[in-house]
Amino acid sequence: MMPAAIRIRGLSKRYRSGILANANLTLNVHEGELLALLGPNGSGKTTLVRQVTTEMRPSEGAIEIMGIDAVRHGQRVKEIIGVVPQEAELFEHLTVEQHLFYFALFRGLGRPSARKCVENAIDELQLGERRKDIIKHLSSGLKRRVLVAIALLSDPPVLILDEPTTGLDPGSRRALWQVLLERKRRGTTMILTTHYLEEAELLADRIGILSHGKLIALGTLSELRGKARVGGLLDESEEGLMEVYFRFIEEKV
Repeated sequence: MMPAAIRIRGLSKRYRSGILANANLTLNVHEGELLALLGPNGSGKTTLVRQVTTEMRPSEGAIEIMGIDAVRHGQRVKEIIGVVPQEAELFEHLTVEQHLFYFALFRGLGRPSARKCVENAIDELQLGERRKDIIKHLSSGLKRRVLVAIALLSDPPVLILDEPTTGLDPGSRRALWQVLLERKRRGTTMILTTHYLEEAELLADRIGILSHGKLIALGTLSELRGKARVGGLLDESEEGLMEVYFRFIEEKV
């Protein structure tokens, strides 16, 4: 078992409205692992991600990223992670290339290193033909690819991806899957939230299922199948992730 790159202990987030978005979540994400988080809208996936990326402060609990306390030392954590948020505004008047270059500078890279990182990201996300396009003229799917390219700048050891393939056409989605599989092969640790069940099944080492702010199941696909069978939620047939996922959710509602 690889050591944990991300440690989450007793994490809870209660909004001022009284809604408990995350309830006493505890889990490790191991170095080089891709953990996929599934759950219906309102299950707490994005709230969890925003706490891990230091965008949101937890009400209770602790988060460690590569040994750094994310609550106390948020800026240090930001320097070692790449993030694809579910929603983000880009600078609409810049070209794709300019956008990536300025964000590389924001990450503290010198100009030669920034240019090299930009070229690598453009190649990796297949944005070569779009490098001179103005951001405001891009489709939502292409803007999504630019956000992923920004996250990959400087080759961070940890990636946090909140529904990164939303808005992508099937071909672009498959191309991004290959990018993430290559990053995993190179040892990058990733948390990925998704609504695409086949995406989790293809990419993830382990899958977590969230419902009403709680982590109701965690394991490999085969382990989740086994737990569902023991609990009487599945028969002995080799059912896919979709059946496992919905049976866990139905049991907890």
